[in-house]
Amino acid sequence: MVTTVLGAIANVILTLILIRIIGSNGAAMANALSFLLVSILRYLEIKKADKIAIDWKKCLTLHVLFGISWASLFILKNDIVVFLIGLALLVLELVLDRELKSVLKNFSFSIINRSFSIINRIKNRF
Repeated sequence: MVTTVLGAIANVILTLILIRIIGSNGAAMANALSFLLVSILRYLEIKKADKIAIDWKKCLTLHVLFGISWASLFILKNDIVVFLIGLALLVLELVLDRELKSVLKNFSFSIINRSFSIINRIKNRF
């Protein structure tokens, strides 16, 4: 609970500061930074109990990709180019992360199976 309150306080302060600097995107960045703060505080709390292991390489890779994506919003003014950069970064992450590929594959199969199940139920009614 303490980490949540600290995150909320940081969110309000960062939002007030960043909105003045970078506009409405400042609120989004403040939110992301507040979540990062809460995550770090919770990690440190759990680490004391020796109950967590983090893949730092993966964590750093995801943060770098997020940073590139976020920076492209401000550097590039063309929405299509920003979208394509975001899409390329997503594909890059899928190529680099085998575990994420497996999760998405299982998730997509689950969605497809549910969709066919719903379609079949609808067909059976008529």
